[in-house]
Amino acid sequence: MKLFPLLLLPLLLVCCKNKRKATQEEVHPFPAVAFLKGQVREFDSSMLSFTRIDQHAGGRSDTMPITREDFRRAAAPFLELPDITQEKWRSMYTESRDFDPVTQYVVFDYVARDPDAPLQRQQVYIDPQVGDSGKVNTVIVDLYENRKGTVVHRNLYWKARSHFQVAEDAPGPGGKDTVHRTRVEWNDFTRN
Repeated sequence: MKLFPLLLLPLLLVCCKNKRKATQEEVHPFPAVAFLKGQVREFDSSMLSFTRIDQHAGGRSDTMPITREDFRRAAAPFLELPDITQEKWRSMYTESRDFDPVTQYVVFDYVARDPDAPLQRQQVYIDPQVGDSGKVNTVIVDLYENRKGTVVHRNLYWKARSHFQVAEDAPGPGGKDTVHRTRVEWNDFTRN
């Protein structure tokens, strides 16, 4: 009989632990990385042409047509994003879902709980008036990376069926930020 309370203690600890887990807010992120990879896969069998526009500090820009291989290299920051739908990332983000009356889009917003996480924010804008459950219009991601003691901010912007942009800014000489933007646009010649 004296052992009975000792046997109950581990059972009570397990029950309390599971109860605490169940009461935490569950985050089920929108699969933005899967969506972006799907968009890129569609391009492999399409009649698209790609144009890259690099905007440098001082207002200078370069525009050039690029190949599919160059497109994939430029899109790499989107394809290499941490997939916050995976179990190991989910608890690291808070989730909010709102309707933006200006754009008329539903916005899924994921913000890192840890201020040092590389992926700080991910937003997915969905047009609820298209299709049965809406259609993704835009994905925006804010990343921070420490490069040799300097924090670099990368803003990734993907406009579905149109273009993407990677903007990078870092502290430059004399305390002035350096900003570099790469924009890639695509045209589908089979559409009117």
